[in-house]
Amino acid sequence: MRSPSLNPLVPFLRLIKKRSRLALGGLSLFTALGGGAGCSDEYDVNRPTTAIMNGGDWRDEIIYQVIVDRFANGDINNDHRVIPSALGRYQGGDWQGLIDHLDYLSALGVTALWISPNVKNIDYDAGFDGYHGYWTQSFNKVNPHFGTPAKLRELVDKAHAHGMKVILDIVANHVGQLFYYDINGNGQPDEIVTGSSSLDATDPLARLTRADEYDPDFDRRGIQGQNGLGPSGSAAIRFLYIPEINRTIPDPVRFGEGEQDVLDFSRPGVYNRRGRVTNYDRWEQLTTGDFPGGLKDLDTRRADVRKGLIAAFARMIRQYDFDGFRIDTLKHVEHEFWQEFSPAIRRYAHGEATPYGVEPLTVPKKNWFMFGEAFDGDDSLLGEFTYKEEIDSVFYFSQKFQVYTDVVKCGAPTKKIDSLWNDRLRFDPATAHLHAANRSDRFRTIDGAPLPDPAAGLPIYNQQGSALGPSDDTGKPIPPSQLLVSFLDNHDVARYASPVDSCFTTAESARRKLHNALGLMLTQDGIPCVYYGTEQDFHGGNDPENRERMFDTLLDNVYRGAAGMQRENMSSSGYRTDGETFTWLARLTRLRRAYAPLRRGDLCITWSTDHTGQESDAGLLSFSRTYDAPGGGKKSVVVVTNVHNDQVSETAFGTSAMTVPFPIGTKLVDVLQDPYDTTQEPSYVVSATGTVRVRVSPRATKVLVPEADVRSDFMTPGR
Repeated sequence: MRSPSLNPLVPFLRLIKKRSRLALGGLSLFTALGGGAGCSDEYDVNRPTTAIMNGGDWRDEIIYQVIVDRFANGDINNDHRVIPSALGRYQGGDWQGLIDHLDYLSALGVTALWISPNVKNIDYDAGFDGYHGYWTQSFNKVNPHFGTPAKLRELVDKAHAHGMKVILDIVANHVGQLFYYDINGNGQPDEIVTGSSSLDATDPLARLTRADEYDPDFDRRGIQGQNGLGPSGSAAIRFLYIPEINRTIPDPVRFGEGEQDVLDFSRPGVYNRRGRVTNYDRWEQLTTGDFPGGLKDLDTRRADVRKGLIAAFARMIRQYDFDGFRIDTLKHVEHEFWQEFSPAIRRYAHGEATPYGVEPLTVPKKNWFMFGEAFDGDDSLLGEFTYKEEIDSVFYFSQKFQVYTDVVKCGAPTKKIDSLWNDRLRFDPATAHLHAANRSDRFRTIDGAPLPDPAAGLPIYNQQGSALGPSDDTGKPIPPSQLLVSFLDNHDVARYASPVDSCFTTAESARRKLHNALGLMLTQDGIPCVYYGTEQDFHGGNDPENRERMFDTLLDNVYRGAAGMQRENMSSSGYRTDGETFTWLARLTRLRRAYAPLRRGDLCITWSTDHTGQESDAGLLSFSRTYDAPGGGKKSVVVVTNVHNDQVSETAFGTSAMTVPFPIGTKLVDVLQDPYDTTQEPSYVVSATGTVRVRVSPRATKVLVPEADVRSDFMTPGR
């Protein structure tokens, strides 16, 4: 009988290749000495906790994001698997390195340190390392590449001594690449092709399909088996055991004393097992599919998964004294999970509950803060997560794309900012949008039907604070709409100074636009977040080039021709404090700290324009920040920035001029004194019509304060 695999008209199965996912070399000394087990040491997990944020206001903070592996190498003893020439591999940064540079961060004005995930990760997968922390292998152990549990607590303690809060990056959506789907049933991970080379259109298998058993495409039925004769039912999952790269079944997480009170990661039902997301606009895929790259999606609808994750992350607060969480892959988890997880964590932080036997905090954290990453420019989608007690804040991705990229970097009209900010802050409620009955047409069910918006009829962002959410220094809850985290770039997008979007052609143009954007971010409302290396003019493109090593020495960042910048590992230190961008950012953080309206004031746009050419106001944006000062009275400042590349512009067009919230005759003084501004107009007087015509040089910013409120320590020009 002729073999079916030799007949082109018969479906066939062909093994293409085995994917190499093994460690380089055998069991390492690092693992043998305990590194692979999490570097356990003598550490009292019940040390007293603190509450550095009690009585504070998160709007006062300057968040600094670090990828621990890339910031500073303080201990060469944990430099396992380091390959300095490859940014996709471990580079050697650790918690000791951060401890060694806390003074550097203080000089920059950092008040809150956001560190990448602390948990033990799968070390290696398909040629890359888990240096970033998002490939969880254990929720109970720390990543030995970064240090020991005691070293992590030392980092938190010493950051607190510097007046810095510490925010931990956490992942609840998925774990690392722990298993493969045995689609062909041969007990080994393959990349396979199924189907037939038949040209018969009536043959249901007359096409070839590819499947990677580590990372197959989404199937709402669950990943299905397939062999040379057709479907074979649900595919089994097979866990891998490669301890030298931490590729083993995670430790169970206990959430009680009963036999069943455990999150057991060896149970297949703990995972959704539907394969990777291929269409981010289909909600069921988005929330139940594996994260591309083979990161296995947890079934967060299950009670044991929810309880286990709540217990695991509550223990991290207790053991390491963190002050807040940054939550990864927010939109990949169903809303109902966050509606259970977040209140449970808040109640624990506030000392009102001890979930699943977790030891209570010695001092309740009454101003605990959680913000999440929903990587999406859809403003309504971001706003969904601020309702029903889900999270306190989100990364303001819609602003990153529409304001900082489209307007500030690439020259779109500043009028574009009006609608976005008004939808959030509602300074003109009559024109502000609300959540519609259905989500945008982008988001559909698997079958293509519209999806109801869970916040239908409500403002885009929640305007009400939560009783257990962040509060101001009087204890008044702060609404999520005032707590959004602003950023120019991060580890998932190209650096702001990167030339990949072709919005500038010279190094000087890149620096001016970066400084312009920083000036806006540090004077607008919300909480500014600076990505490590921004202050050193880092300019890498997309991952992994945007995850550079701070501890390289640097030559001046220069362009080689007009196409791109080349960072060179020579010359001056990577922690310079006298560079243009470092000193500019440090000045902005000091200014924000000195003037309460820049931190806590309500924002209202006072001038924006559709003009981008040679019109008098082309490129101008202005807004006021008004703050109800303690003891009564209002304090206001006005910020004016010019995003035009070439022209001095003013807050006037034709017969119209900018109206400001100050009495007639008030003298306004520019307290920022941006060196890029060459107008030589350090002050203005409010006219008899209550208006001011403010001129600003291209890519410069002015911050106008009534003369009576000027702080003398901010009258020294320069960066």
